[in-house]
Amino acid sequence: MSDYFDVTVIPDFKKRCRRAYLAFRQMTDLALINRIGEIRFCLYKAPNEVEAKDVPENVEMHTKTCVDIAFVIRYCFIGYLGTIDFMEVYETMVCHDIPERRTGDSPDNNTRDEDEKEAQELRIFRTFLYLFPRVSQSFQYSLFKSFQDRNDDRNFCYCIDKLAFLWVLGWYKHYEVEGSALEMKNNKKMSDADDKRYRIAKSDSPIDSVAIHYAEQIRDNYYKPLFLGLTEAMYFVEGKGEKMPEHIRSLFD
Repeated sequence: MSDYFDVTVIPDFKKRCRRAYLAFRQMTDLALINRIGEIRFCLYKAPNEVEAKDVPENVEMHTKTCVDIAFVIRYCFIGYLGTIDFMEVYETMVCHDIPERRTGDSPDNNTRDEDEKEAQELRIFRTFLYLFPRVSQSFQYSLFKSFQDRNDDRNFCYCIDKLAFLWVLGWYKHYEVEGSALEMKNNKKMSDADDKRYRIAKSDSPIDSVAIHYAEQIRDNYYKPLFLGLTEAMYFVEGKGEKMPEHIRSLFD
């Protein structure tokens, strides 16, 4: 990894991460987000007291969350991310979940066929291209396809998409809606991968289990120092100054 992302040369790195998370929390209204992950972790009520089971899947609000995260990262780190075209990032985040308008959300818990899922989403995305100006259709398709390539170690947008779930869980905790990994297990909603993360987490907190999953997803990513910092910032703010548990933090290395 180049010195460009050596966070030891950024004196106020942790402060910037916390500022980014606080800015995100200030500018979002997530009351109607009820995606599969939240329901599986038994977050039955959103902060507006609407029961999750009564609120339909809301792809648009997840999309807005991802755009908001991209915006606050740009605001707080633009001096260190000069090689990233944030207009492309915004456009990618706007289109990245368009196929879920037809397929709905599905849990990322190692039980689905990822290749088939991505092939299906590419097919569906093509049917939406007519909504874009003709001159930009090939460009929009290329953005969506590049997002699908989760193996690209510079896939900045993929890191944002997966961070969104963690930050939303932190936002819920801010409103004292924390869910329960144990209840998820007792309701037989856990896959084998979920159960393994639950045992590693040694806690009932959905945040800890999802942080472990996030560590698995970005461990080798070029932008890991930034997104690890943003994850630690959420723990620090919502835990009122507590650090990420060391046994979870070590999984990012």
